[in-house]
Amino acid sequence: MQKKLLIVAIFLGSFISFALEPMIGRALLPVFGGTPMVWVTCLGAFQLLMVGGYFYGEVRSAKCEVRSKGLGLHIGLLALVGAWCCALSFVSGNVIKAVSSLTGIGPVDVLVSVLALVGIAFILLSANSTIVQTLSGGDYRLYAISNLGSLLGLFTYPLLIEPFIGLTVQWSMLGGGILAYAAILLVASRSAVAPSARHQAPSTTSAPSTKHQAPGTILYFLIPAVSCALLNSVTTHLTLDILPLPLLWAVLLGIFLLSYIVGFSGRGKSAYWAIPAAGSVIVAYWGFASMRGNDVAQHLPIGAALLFFVCTFLHSWLYELRPEKELLGRYYLLNVIGGAVGGVLTSIVAPLVLSTVAEYPILIVISALGLVFWTFRRYSRVPAAVAFAAFALYFIVSPLVGGALSDGEDGKRWKTVFRDRGFFGTINVNEISSTSSDGQAIKIHDFYHGSTMHGVQIMRKEMAKMPTAYYSPYGCGFAIWGHPSYFKDIKPMRVQLVGLGVGVLYSYSRAGDYYHAYEISPETLAVAQDSKLFSFISDSPAKKEIVLADARKGLEKELADGVEPYDVIVVDAFSGDSIPYHLSTKEAIELYFKLLKEDGVLCVHFSNKHLDLRPYIKRIGLEFGIEPIVLKCIDDRARLAFATDVAFFTRHPEKLRGLPVVDGHATRQDLSSVKPMAYLPTDDKGSFLPLVDFSENK
Repeated sequence: MQKKLLIVAIFLGSFISFALEPMIGRALLPVFGGTPMVWVTCLGAFQLLMVGGYFYGEVRSAKCEVRSKGLGLHIGLLALVGAWCCALSFVSGNVIKAVSSLTGIGPVDVLVSVLALVGIAFILLSANSTIVQTLSGGDYRLYAISNLGSLLGLFTYPLLIEPFIGLTVQWSMLGGGILAYAAILLVASRSAVAPSARHQAPSTTSAPSTKHQAPGTILYFLIPAVSCALLNSVTTHLTLDILPLPLLWAVLLGIFLLSYIVGFSGRGKSAYWAIPAAGSVIVAYWGFASMRGNDVAQHLPIGAALLFFVCTFLHSWLYELRPEKELLGRYYLLNVIGGAVGGVLTSIVAPLVLSTVAEYPILIVISALGLVFWTFRRYSRVPAAVAFAAFALYFIVSPLVGGALSDGEDGKRWKTVFRDRGFFGTINVNEISSTSSDGQAIKIHDFYHGSTMHGVQIMRKEMAKMPTAYYSPYGCGFAIWGHPSYFKDIKPMRVQLVGLGVGVLYSYSRAGDYYHAYEISPETLAVAQDSKLFSFISDSPAKKEIVLADARKGLEKELADGVEPYDVIVVDAFSGDSIPYHLSTKEAIELYFKLLKEDGVLCVHFSNKHLDLRPYIKRIGLEFGIEPIVLKCIDDRARLAFATDVAFFTRHPEKLRGLPVVDGHATRQDLSSVKPMAYLPTDDKGSFLPLVDFSENK
């Protein structure tokens, strides 16, 4: 019975801690804005708190107090934080507001908010594995159960909790879950292994059995550092460069947790996984060296296989290196410190010092070196030297062969003229040599954020102001071009851009107009304002103001300051195919309408590869009583105009210019047969996951 209770306890503690992380990020999002820095800082905060939790667990274990007053104190603290979380159902908003601007430094204030809300709770929950495994007498296999709980908690929150339950109720559920965990831990501890049992002979599950599995303390740190760094690098490579698919990061994290489950189950040895791990390294490096573009069918399975096989190999090896139970706490403490270091290096340091996702090939090479070192420890120098030579030769030859196979005419017609990277992703500006309709040679610059193009310009004076990409007069540009102040009354316009891109919409600007824009990425802003790369903004005769900030926060301040309303607001803040949730909720849409003139136009660009957003657009119309005008602009490569899905909301549609549907450049979409979302997502509750759709008929 006691063993079953320990299994339930370690599962529940891990489940709660991994469901808690996205919940806190969601709670902070409306307050701090939807910047990736909010998520990065939250994750960094939890990594630090986890280190504190494992240190706390190690101290309890080292003092042999888990059955006595030490565990009683632990359970008492759990009861207190459980009650605190229940209280947050009523005061969480006030707590966040009170600490969200203490220093005025965004990342610091996010960190303080995490600490104030759940700092102590997360530290106590992070000690779960160490304390429960110590109670079990040092059964390392329980760590597999812990990771199973983490895996289910990770997916339960976005799939079953976030879409249907508001944050207010979520706080009560969190508090209740912690109290239940404390009660189970209390009952289980009464029949736990006595402290004196720690000095008895080790069990078969608590210590290695061969000389090749002798503990290596430095490896307790290095192996988790490499596996966590590999997780982050594969995730960054796939989500930024290949496939900005909603929840892909969670799928990859799930694969990572699965590798821990397999590795610590005791059912597979590292030797079983060495060959598939080596094979995945070889295939992944070949894919990186030879494949071009963003072919999901190739890159996604390669990245997933690399992550699973290499991490399962590493975690099986880590399980084999487990020490006697007296060092259990220190073992897990070094594990979590290594994971934190690997995570920080790849999630925070790498974007600051690398202009591309170079950590991905670097981690492939490090994985190969790990296999070589394992070969040296398990066998001898000769097999290790052979493995090293084989990998080294392969890594040298693959880029040469792959480059030769992929180099064709296209490689001679275009080149990358600018590349940069920040917390918001990778950006590239390519220069394409082409020929105009009159036979003259021209240069074309295109702008990519990750794998998605966000702007194009013809670098020829008489053609430079032509609106391109998604911003033609038949796409997003219709919000300005079709507005009565632009073509009929001919008077200055106030235009608000939520998302700047390279400023293609500035091609519509006139003297006397006022264009205000929010851009969250400093790298993107630098490109847009560099006239050598794109001149839409520098050539604009309008009065211009561009703010480097989160649009939601900025617009809320504008409303509070009583600024003059806008004629047009264009919401084009999607990064690739990911949707900034806080810019899409009912509260955000209401904010846009409050800042819009009576005859103003709200334009929502909703082109998306993986989400069918038509039910969302229809729900906006129903919620605010304004029928959307939905256009699908066709591809027109001669004008460099791309297929675009765009919705316009206006209280006076009769005042607009005639819709551009007669000449065939666009078609009006009929939403009468589209079932709207059950409700418009709010800051408190909602999700876009039900709209995921991989079909081509969106």
